[in-house]
Amino acid sequence: MTRRLTLSLLLAAAALLAYHNSFQGQFLFDDIGPIVGNPALARLWPFHPDWFASPQDPLTHRPLVRLSLAFNDAIGGLQVWGYHAFNLLVHLAAGLTLFGLIRRTLLQPRLPPGMGRCAEPLALAAALLWLVHPVQTHCVTFVIRRAEAMVGLFYLLTLYGLARCAVSDRPTAWRACAVVSCALGMMTKEVMVTCPVAALLYDRIFLSSGWRELWRKRGGLHAGLAATWGVLALLIAVEPPVRSAGLEFPTLSFRENLLTQLGLLAYYLRLSLWPHPLVLDYDWPVARGFSEIAPQAAVTLLLGTLTLWLLRRQPALGFLGVWFFLPQVPTTLLVIPREIAAEHRLYLPLAGISVAVVLATFRLLQVAFGEAGRPPRRALRTGAILVAAAALALTGLTIRRNRDYHDPVAMWRDTIAKRPLNASAHYNLGVVLLRQARYAEAVEPFLEAVRIRPGFAEAYVNLAFAYGRIGRPVEAQICLGVARGIHGDYPNAIAHFQEALRLDPQNPQARKNLEAALRLKEQVPPR
Repeated sequence: MTRRLTLSLLLAAAALLAYHNSFQGQFLFDDIGPIVGNPALARLWPFHPDWFASPQDPLTHRPLVRLSLAFNDAIGGLQVWGYHAFNLLVHLAAGLTLFGLIRRTLLQPRLPPGMGRCAEPLALAAALLWLVHPVQTHCVTFVIRRAEAMVGLFYLLTLYGLARCAVSDRPTAWRACAVVSCALGMMTKEVMVTCPVAALLYDRIFLSSGWRELWRKRGGLHAGLAATWGVLALLIAVEPPVRSAGLEFPTLSFRENLLTQLGLLAYYLRLSLWPHPLVLDYDWPVARGFSEIAPQAAVTLLLGTLTLWLLRRQPALGFLGVWFFLPQVPTTLLVIPREIAAEHRLYLPLAGISVAVVLATFRLLQVAFGEAGRPPRRALRTGAILVAAAALALTGLTIRRNRDYHDPVAMWRDTIAKRPLNASAHYNLGVVLLRQARYAEAVEPFLEAVRIRPGFAEAYVNLAFAYGRIGRPVEAQICLGVARGIHGDYPNAIAHFQEALRLDPQNPQARKNLEAALRLKEQVPPR
């Protein structure tokens, strides 16, 4: 017990070191609406009238995330460090749970006995790399992405409760822990829908000799886990669908989303092994045909085929592949045009990759030192050095990435440098500059946004505001006219272009746009 406590404190120290500078991170991007501008968080109790039914609230179907934000607001208002402290505590709790889960899994008698003898150092190594990996900043330092860290914690707690109840003399409490954690996860984020399936596979692979034993010993537990799907179904049925915030997002069919996500899975795998570049908002291009993602799809299909083969031949190793794919199934099958690619989707899958890397390294060192079947002393010592070096490198990258969250302008400029054709990044940079009353500087990002995406109406509206603030009313009227025209409101578009011509009768752009709007108006049939 003292040894495990020491290892837990080591993990806590590593997490604190990696995220010590995250507390200066600011609210940005998707934080603004759900946190800064959300009236439902104004009081913790009694609940705000919009708590369970706000069509504009992106936290719809996620009441536990909303409750955590309301708690932060009640304790410290909009003092951002409190939100970051909560996120870090959740991430650390998930890391400690992962450590316990890996350790107990490696101790299972169905695995080679050599794994059990090295369970603690191997579990420590995998949990450490997972905790300090820089891709996790998207869930820890980006405040609103706490939803992914929270659901990850409940996901891991569900499996940990399952693992404990299989060996406990008093399994009832651990069964309750698993079912309650699963239900809480359903109230946190929709990705939890895959957890009962993951638990069933985990039980069959690591805890049971066959399906008959599984149902005899823990059939009731799995029925309880499946029953928690009802919690998510109830939330979806009761709460209204989330509406768009008005920004322009690509139209996406199921086939296009499936192709795009198929290519993205290979990118996520690469990002897990080589975490660069990290991007806040990808604005990922939609794959319209298989040829556009053929190389990436080949990698994904090869990994998927290997996973299926391992499930038959080496189920314990196959489960690591399942752990990578399964949490990503909802976003692969559901069309989410607003966020096609996002690093927070790696939060849980990264655990499987960390375990796979640690086990593969350990096995290679055993072979290199000729310690297969013998006490792996040299393999463990060398592995400890390699893990320490990797953890230090990842920690340094995490600390550096945290700095980008200190300044919204710096973050969006970093995003633009990595994804220069990201119209949303240029737009959001302009919005931040407007909030800081840097109106002249905001013009260029908005111009670049509409150059990349000509139908970006919101960018034209904000560009008009910036022009108005710096004393360029003609350009402001033209931008408002274009925005109205994009929405098909040609009478008001014409009025704006006419006002621009009144202010500057010789303006060629206003005249050209007016003529185009008049032609388009004539083509619209009367209602």
